[in-house]
Amino acid sequence: MTTFVPTYIKPTARLDPFAHMLRSQWQLTPAKFAIIATSVCFIGGFVTSAVNDLLIMRTNTISFLQDWSAWFWILVLTPFISGYYLWAPYALGPIFGHLQVMGIVSMSNAELVDANNEYNRPYLKYIAAGVAVCAGVLFFQARANLLGWAANGPLSKGITTALYMCGVYITLMLVSAFVINARVLRQVFRDKEFHVNLLHPDRCGGLRILSDYSLKTAYLIAVFGVLLSVSIFRFAIFGAVQDYWYILFTVPLYLILSAVCFFVPLGTAHVGMRKAKERLLESISQQFQRDYSLTHGELSNSSNTLKERLDKIEHLQRLYEVTDRFPVWPFDVQTLRRFTISTFAPLIPPMIGFAVEYLRKLIP
Repeated sequence: MTTFVPTYIKPTARLDPFAHMLRSQWQLTPAKFAIIATSVCFIGGFVTSAVNDLLIMRTNTISFLQDWSAWFWILVLTPFISGYYLWAPYALGPIFGHLQVMGIVSMSNAELVDANNEYNRPYLKYIAAGVAVCAGVLFFQARANLLGWAANGPLSKGITTALYMCGVYITLMLVSAFVINARVLRQVFRDKEFHVNLLHPDRCGGLRILSDYSLKTAYLIAVFGVLLSVSIFRFAIFGAVQDYWYILFTVPLYLILSAVCFFVPLGTAHVGMRKAKERLLESISQQFQRDYSLTHGELSNSSNTLKERLDKIEHLQRLYEVTDRFPVWPFDVQTLRRFTISTFAPLIPPMIGFAVEYLRKLIP
């Protein structure tokens, strides 16, 4: 029987005091923080544009209601990044708890303590803060070269720069959390003996929760894929792809990054599941070989004894076939289909843009 051990991976304030305050002290969930962050960005943009009289359409500049890129950042990227920011550092706790309760993988207290210590990296927050400040300075200076609601007046520049710096910090800490999660999964699952449940209703041997984690990370990458595809779509529609041809190289990079985010967290579990399957098949094979040798020696004996031996051999063959169908990846066809759709769906707009541009050249 599996001994109960604490399974909640809970990063301390040493990794990110801001996330720790939001999650532990203010008791904010990822969804609540996503709503709050989106509201703050919207109110900041609305107030600054209203103060500068750039809330509605203007002829010489882009107003707040006209700036579709700002709306994409506020209504799409902001809630996704903010929600994932509070989710990612705490995502492995439920996974380890599920695997422990199901008896798929046994983890000791010492292993979980070592895994939790991976999050005690205080230098990451200083690096993220430093990069955010540098990015904020460059962002503030670039406002002077743009015509729009965010470039008029010190109030607009100051508020949008502050929000941009917060976004850079949150994004960098989010990336750090994903990297640490991958390290923790590799550390915990390394050299582990997996007890896969073939008849588990999740059709992943009881490891569906791990594939759900990878799928959520792929969804986040898909959001950035949408931003990339919309940019390429605009270049294609206006016939400017030849001037900015290098942006096309971001498409294979996006596909590679999406595959890495999905398959890397599953890699260590795949190794354990494959070894568990090979171990079971080997034991059945050895038993089959022993029974086959005994049956061969019973050829001159009574038919009843021979029949019993043959029945056992047939059952071993069926057991081998059933075991051979054990999953070796912690995802099913439905999960793989969702990943494929979420990865390639953002690439539809560029395809439409290129098709429109091609038809425009083809038909005078």
